Amino acid sequence: MAHDVFICHSSKDKPVADAICSVLEQGGVRCWIAPRDVLAGLSYGEAIIEAINGAKIMIVVFSASANASPQIEREIERAVNHNIRIVQFRIEDVVPQKALEYFLSSPHWLDAFTPPLERHLRVLANQVRELLDRGAGAPSPEASTGAATPPPRPAATLPPAAPARRGGPALIASAIVLGAVVIAGAVWLTTHKTSPPAPVAGGATAASAAQAPAPVVAAAGPPVVVGSMPVSASSPSPAAGAAGPQAGGCIVADPTPTPLNIRMAPNGQILGAIGNGAAVRVLERQTVDGKAWALVEPQTAGAKSGWVFSSYLRCG
Repeated sequence: MAHDVFICHSSKDKPVADAICSVLEQGGVRCWIAPRDVLAGLSYGEAIIEAINGAKIMIVVFSASANASPQIEREIERAVNHNIRIVQFRIEDVVPQKALEYFLSSPHWLDAFTPPLERHLRVLANQVRELLDRGAGAPSPEASTGAATPPPRPAATLPPAAPARRGGPALIASAIVLGAVVIAGAVWLTTHKTSPPAPVAGGATAASAAQAPAPVVAAAGPPVVVGSMPVSASSPSPAAGAAGPQAGGCIVADPTPTPLNIRMAPNGQILGAIGNGAAVRVLERQTVDGKAWALVEPQTAGAKSGWVFSSYLRCG
């Protein structure tokens, strides 16, 4: 069976692994998990190797039991060897032993220490879907179909252009245009020298009077409505692009001059940052260790969803 995710877990953590598998498959993400997907007739080791090679993402359910399992170490080594994306789902606050630290020190992880587990499972499912949408571990079209890419067709060869002759119609046309410009300039100079500007009242010439700007009088009238804010016809319009909370949304109001960090989980790994004044939509709120957190979805294109301090948001 084709699958997207290989779930690596200790047999002692099977309830959590089964819960991960259920949430992902309900969201349309295909999973491989032992012993459910081990085919009859295959050795356990052969089935594991085939499943890892066919996966795009490996989820490691990390705990003290997984940390002490040689089988988990071998499965993670195979995934690293095949450039498969590894997502650590830590259900216990355990430091990886040296052999696992070599493989797990670089990838980001998700901490699922605090209950309820369902909330962490939703975050994990969203992260996995985003990785799959980005093509994590996806083979190239040539590798998946086995068809060779046809060589590009050579560009059509055009006959060389004939060398331009010296002189000819182009040169004659240029001479005619240049002559017309010279004649027009001479006529303009002659006219302005022989025809002085006529005086007008007060000693000013007609030319200067024509060039004088007419006074601008602001016409009184009813106020012009811009959006939902009435603005008078003589007052400047409001600045374009000013950020503000949408209905039921919030904006970032970090008191420090630095952008507000967006994290994968409360007190978790930093995914990115978002500047002051940016509009966000709050999906969930939670208090962890006395601090209020909010799961937000930025309204800025390309920004990632994640957790931020609730006290740094101003909501309408």
